[in-house]
Formats: sequence, structure tokens, C-alpha cells
Amino acid sequence: ALQNTTAKGRPFEEELLPIVGSWATMVGGDLEHVGPDNQPGDIVVTLGPSGMSTTALRIVIEARDDRTSSGRKRILDGMSKAMTTRHADYGIYVAKSLDGLAQEIGEWSELHSVDGPIIACTVQHLKTALRFAVAETTVRQVNSASAQTDAVAIEAELTRMRSILNRIRTINTKSSAIRSASDSITQEADDLKRELTSSLSAIENALMAHPQMASS
Repeated sequence: ALQNTTAKGRPFEEELLPIVGSWATMVGGDLEHVGPDNQPGDIVVTLGPSGMSTTALRIVIEARDDRTSSGRKRILDGMSKAMTTRHADYGIYVAKSLDGLAQEIGEWSELHSVDGPIIACTVQHLKTALRFAVAETTVRQVNSASAQTDAVAIEAELTRMRSILNRIRTINTKSSAIRSASDSITQEADDLKRELTSSLSAIENALMAHPQMASS
């Protein structure tokens, strides 16, 4: 009965709180559960300058638990409102299942709006999206400040991450379509996820090792 009411999204955003909260604590960020005010945006994470961020970063998360396949326009329109309402620099649109995202989006897509970058993903990629948002934002900030850092290597890792995520998306699509081959396909997807974690760690270590970051 709850699934047929406007309250159905509330339990899902509450499911995300421990996931986001544990990550925010680890990186020294502050978490706000703003969804109960019934305004666009459900969770806000604010990061100050730290080992992985050159300036403050505010991320808004929109949690959606429905089976309406949201496409690019719907996500951009909704996230634009959420980012404006929450004064956010970065937006993450999280669907509880792949059914909540249109085929053009898949389980991971990077979108861009006048309000800032947006990631649309399924819940299993939420932590990756948070880490990616910090790394990608920091590289842009460092480049714009003309700071001396190994930005080329870090950008190469970001490109590698995007390639891995696209391959995971393709593999999982094949896995759904070809169940008879799911064992080998799932194994390859798991291997790629481990490679993705390795790439993220390399980016974060490179950012933390840089003198400008370490002194922030």
C-alpha cells in the first residue's frame, strides 16, 4: 500500500543515509537529511577543504524509488531544482533499481547542466558516484587554478573510470539479456568493479599526496 502513496520515496532515502553517512564521516564531511521538508533534494553532503578537496563542495542527492524510467530531460529538470534549492555544486540522482532509469541513462551516466555536473546511477554505484564527484571536482579546481600537480595522470584515471563504468553497464545489460552466460559475465563485471575501486584509490592517493592538498 505504501508503494502507491507519495510517501514511498521516504523509506528509500532513509536506506541511503547509512551509506552516505559512513562515507561522509570517512572524508570529514557533514550530512543533512533534508528530504522531510518536501523540497527538491533529499540528502546533502558538505565537504570542506581537505586532503581530497581544494575548496568546499556541496553535493545534493535525489533518491527515487519508482519504476518510471527517468530519461535525460526529467533527471536534468529535477536535479536543476534540487541543486538550486540546496545551493549545491554537484548533483547525484539515485534510482533504487535499473527500472527507474531510461535505457539512454543505464546504471551510470554523467550529465551536465547550467547548475553543475550530475551523475545518474543505481544505488549500487552511489559510493562510487560520491568519490567520483570529489575527484572530478578537485581536478577541475586544480586545473583552473593552474596549480602544479600530476593532473594528466589523474585525468587519465578518470578516463579509465568512465571506460570501466561503461563496460560494466554493457556487461550488465548483456547479463540481463543472456542469462545462460550470466556466470562468466558477472565474474567479468566483478573484476571490473575491483579495477574501478583501484582507479578511485589511485586518484585519491594522488590528490592527498600533492603538497597543495596536504596543506589545505
